[in-house]
Amino acid sequence: MKTPLSIQIIYWLANIAFWLMVLIATVLFILNLIFLTDVFTDTIQLRIQMPVPIEVVEEGKLFLSDAVQTVRIEEAYGKLYLVDTPFYITKMVTRVLFIVVLLGLFMTWRFKQFITNIKKGLLFESENIKNLKQIAYGLLALWLSTKIYMEVIYRALIKYLDFDSIIIGEYVNNYNGLLIFSIALWALAHVFVKGLEMKEEQNLTI
Repeated sequence: MKTPLSIQIIYWLANIAFWLMVLIATVLFILNLIFLTDVFTDTIQLRIQMPVPIEVVEEGKLFLSDAVQTVRIEEAYGKLYLVDTPFYITKMVTRVLFIVVLLGLFMTWRFKQFITNIKKGLLFESENIKNLKQIAYGLLALWLSTKIYMEVIYRALIKYLDFDSIIIGEYVNNYNGLLIFSIALWALAHVFVKGLEMKEEQNLTI
């Protein structure tokens, strides 16, 4: 049977994503090696994603046809710009980022294998079940590492920020969407297990 166009598109996107992750992981690996040797100690202007919302009260105007509506921004997310970032912070962030990219590389590799099997028409196969389960475990590890990283950033840096015009929130983003997605994939893997059992029963019946 001819492979559907949607599967072909996903297949090529998966391949592109995989090789992009390989490139990014290689660059980060080289950077970490350079930082370990302490050859490069120049100041880097680092920006870190804020793990908590920023409480602001900024008023503006919304123009709707002939009416003008007053609006306020009361909560926002942004990046913390560490001017002339200390070198030890730069090393710590690049190491954590390298670990996260490795997790992403592992998951894109497994998804590439999964979609390759789908493209070949191999749906209810043990290898596909293994791929889905390992992607789910990778997402779970990514969620856990992101949660720990955000907690560390908050307690080591964000907690001690002081601004005159804004208030730093205290609720750290949990990224629970990753957890829910990993559980959904894990459940889907068990659906594939059931499909494989039905397929084997059908073959035995025949």
